[in-house]
Amino acid sequence: MTLMDKKYLLLLDDAKEYFHLGETGIPHGKNGSNVVLITKHHEVCSLLVNKVVNVTTLFEKDALEMFQGILQDPKYNKDLEKYYLTKQVLRDCHYIPLLIEQFAKQTENQSKK
Repeated sequence: MTLMDKKYLLLLDDAKEYFHLGETGIPHGKNGSNVVLITKHHEVCSLLVNKVVNVTTLFEKDALEMFQGILQDPKYNKDLEKYYLTKQVLRDCHYIPLLIEQFAKQTENQSKK
């Protein structure tokens, strides 16, 4: 299975040095796909991406409220397994608003299937 014909959201966390996405087998974003790079190293980020966005992080409670506000599915968090999984993914996303938004939108799209 390849990503070539799939729509995907790829989160790359803690990149410390330059690498070429194409050489790693990650295709250039097609079909509305996105690659989000998270790094503290500005020089790495500016070499790898088209657009650099400096962001602040949210508190866990605010991150969860943001996710729920975008998803707008009151049943979703009543499922304890989904609730705890969501909290873990938000933690893994370092409570960064852009990542929370992408995660919520992808979750919403999957819920509609």
